[in-house]
Order: sequence, then structure tokens, then C-alpha cells
Amino acid sequence: RPMKYHRFMNTLAKKITLALVTVIVISGSLYMYLAHKTGYEMLVRQEFTRGESVEGVIKSVIDYILDEGKHDRLPFILVTASNTHEVNEVMILKKDGTVSMHAGKYKEFDIFPLNEMKPLPDQHNGKYMLRYYGDTLYQFIAEPFGVSPSCKRCHDDANTIEGYVVVKIEMNDLKLAALSHRTTTILITSITFMMIGIVMYGALSFQVIRPIKKLQQYIQILHAEIQRLETGVINQLPLSDHLTNSMDEIADLQSGVHHMVVSLNSAYTKIFELHKVQLGFADRLANTGEIAASIAHEIKNPIAGLVGALQVILTDYDPSDPKYEIIVEMLSQLYRMNESITDLLSYARPKAPEKSRVRLQDIVERTLTFLKHTMSDKSIIVESSIDEREIELLADADQIQQVLWNVMMNSVQAIGSLGKITLNISGKGENVEISISDTGGGIPEEHWANIFKPFFTTKHQGAGLGLAICRQIVTEHGGTMTFSTVVGSGTTVLVILPAAP
Repeated sequence: RPMKYHRFMNTLAKKITLALVTVIVISGSLYMYLAHKTGYEMLVRQEFTRGESVEGVIKSVIDYILDEGKHDRLPFILVTASNTHEVNEVMILKKDGTVSMHAGKYKEFDIFPLNEMKPLPDQHNGKYMLRYYGDTLYQFIAEPFGVSPSCKRCHDDANTIEGYVVVKIEMNDLKLAALSHRTTTILITSITFMMIGIVMYGALSFQVIRPIKKLQQYIQILHAEIQRLETGVINQLPLSDHLTNSMDEIADLQSGVHHMVVSLNSAYTKIFELHKVQLGFADRLANTGEIAASIAHEIKNPIAGLVGALQVILTDYDPSDPKYEIIVEMLSQLYRMNESITDLLSYARPKAPEKSRVRLQDIVERTLTFLKHTMSDKSIIVESSIDEREIELLADADQIQQVLWNVMMNSVQAIGSLGKITLNISGKGENVEISISDTGGGIPEEHWANIFKPFFTTKHQGAGLGLAICRQIVTEHGGTMTFSTVVGSGTTVLVILPAAP
């Protein structure tokens, strides 16, 4: 049901129409009910007033006859009154409801049910009762009367003749008037609220739905143009020509979209120009890299020959000979050159990883063993925390060891002679997290953007390719490599690799 509702109510016009219809039906029905109820109560009050007037005239005549002592005229008065258009029946009751005198078509009550009568509105003594006889509604109006002076001459107990004058009046006029009032109320209410709904819908359609629909069409055009941009087509996004002059929220929305498109066009132009510059730089860098790789390859073999020759020559000298130290320094510099050239070739012409299922704990143990021998002359503590579970990677073991070695050697160089390196390895779902932290001096903020760039280094030695190669290896293994640092407190490098399935 919710899906059917959302498919049906898929436009703002439908939702507004439903809301207006709901409000109009509810408020119109409530108004119609209240108007009909109020009108009916007014008609009933008018009938009561008419009945009271008729009953008051009859009672006044009866009181006059009784006061004048013309009791023999009372039946004639009652019969005359019951034959009028308004009155169907007239009764004189004793105080207990017993019918003392009656005039009308037929006599229904011997004892009138006074206990069923209700007080007349705005009256202290009068009472009324409504009854249906077939489809015809009648009202009974009872008015009490006291003891007249003529009655006291014949009756010692005045209370025996105290009673009520009851008049029965047909109320078909009320029914017809109520039906006519109800029909008129329904007709006027329906027309009124229908016109209100039409005016409101027209106003909302013109002020809300129409501008939003135009904005929606404009956004669809922008979407199509953005897809063209993604395919490489050079173009500016079109500007909207449907901006309104109003000062409402929809106008603000249209203006906001317009300014956003203007900003996007400006940004796109700047990005395109920058992209052209970067492409040119990347092309020159690629050519330079190829040339550097070729030169490095050509230099590597002569350096290897020089190293071999110097090692042979070194055997001819005693360590106490001054020339011995010169040859050792020459070998050291050639080793540095060879290491830099090797890094350059590894970065320019990276070797594809030869992946196999390897145990990460074995790689870490070998790396830590080499690291401890390398920094045996330093006071650096290495703490490791490795997940007890068996962690396996689908990776090139030598390349992963190269990543760990380079990162930890950077930590050793950052610490100097006294500090601590912390290595944490844990499995996180389908990934493996390798965290290497040191207590070195941290990385200054101005260098953060260049950490993984090739040939960037803050050290006097090295070509600045270590971290660039490490990130390249991690990326080729489907992982990520990030860092966090606090100047003066140290640096943490986080490597995330996918675990073996």
C-alpha cells in the first residue's frame, strides 16, 4: 500500500490537490453540520414561540371565561380553538395530569404524561413535549393556571382545580422548513468551498507548482549537460531564464540554483585550464621519467663494475693504510648511488607483484629481526602487538616486507638514537590493519601534502622515493596507506590491506 500510494502521489500537484480536497471536505462538512444544526435550532425555537403564542391566547380566553364565571362557555371555546389551523387538540388537566376537559379529533390520553415534558426555552412555567404520529411531528405545550375568584366560591379546596392548559400543534411546517434549510445549506456550502478550493489551487499552482516544475525541468537539463561534461565534452552549463521577481522562498531557491551554476561554470573553467597545465606537466614528467630510467639503467652496470673493482683493490691495502679509508668511502658513496638508482628504477618501472598466500606474522618477524640488527647501536625500543589469529594475505611477500622495512627505517631516522617504535597488527573484518607509530619529532604541516610525492625528502641522504614506492606497492595490492602526525610527539603510518579470502 505505501508503494502504491507513493507511485500515485508522485507529483506536488497531486499532493496539493489531495490536501485541499481533504481540508475542504472536512471543513465544509463541519461547517455544513454546524449551520444546519444552528438553523434547525432556530426553526424549532420559532415553532416554540408560535406554539407559545397560540397556547397563550387560548389560556387567556380560558382565564377570562373562568374569571367571569362563564363556565358553560368553556367547552365551546375549547372546540373552537381545536378547529383552528394551528391547533389539533386542546386539553385542560388537573395538576396530576388527569384530563378534565378535551376538545379535538380524538382523545388519546386519560392521564397526560406531564413527567415526560421538558421546560420551554426561556420560560419558567411552560413545558413542552414532541411526538411523532406516523410521519407527522406534533408538539404539546402545557401552561399552568391558578385558581380564579369564581372557582373559590364553589370549591373550598382551591388546589383541587389547579392544573394545566395543554395545546397540541402540528409541526409539519418545521419539517418542510428544515429540509429546505438543509438543501440550501448543502448547496451554498458546496459552492462556497468549491470556489475557495479552486481559488486556492489556482494560487498555489501559479505561485508554487509552476515555478517548481520549471526549476525541475531546468535541473534535468543541467543533469544532461553534466553527463556530457563527464564524457569529455567541453561546454558551459546553461543559465536559467525563468528567474522570478518575487521575494519568497521559491525565488530564493531559483536564485540559489542560478548562482550555483554560475559558480560551477567558473570553477569548471579554472579546473579545465589547470587540467591542461597538469597534463602538460604530467607529459613532461613522464618523458623525464623515461629518460631518467634509461640513464639510471645505463649507470647501474658501470657502478656495479666500479664496486667490484674497488673491492678487489681494497684487498691489496692494509686497514692502517690511509688509502684504505679512501677506498671504503668511495665504496660507501657508490652503494648510495646504487641504492638511489635502484629506487628510481623501482618507481619508474615497477615490478608487478607476484602474489601468493603468505602469512603476515612471518613477514613481520623477519622484518623485526633485520631492524634490530640495524639499530643495535641505538637505544630504540620496538614494541609489537600482533593479532593472535592467523592472518594471511594474497600478496608479494618481498614487496610487503619492503613496505614495512621502509616505514620502520623512516621511524628510526625520525627518532635518532633514543625513542620507541610501536607496531600493531589486527584483523578488521575483511581487511588487515598495520599501524606503525614512532616517538620522533613528527612532520611539519607544510610537508603533509608532499609526503608521498616522488623525489621529496627532508633528509640529506636518499632520493625521496621510499614512501612513494611503498604507497605504489600498497595500492597495487588493493590497499590504502595514510599517516597522522603531531609535531613534537611522533607519526603514525596506517596501512590497510585486504585479507586473503
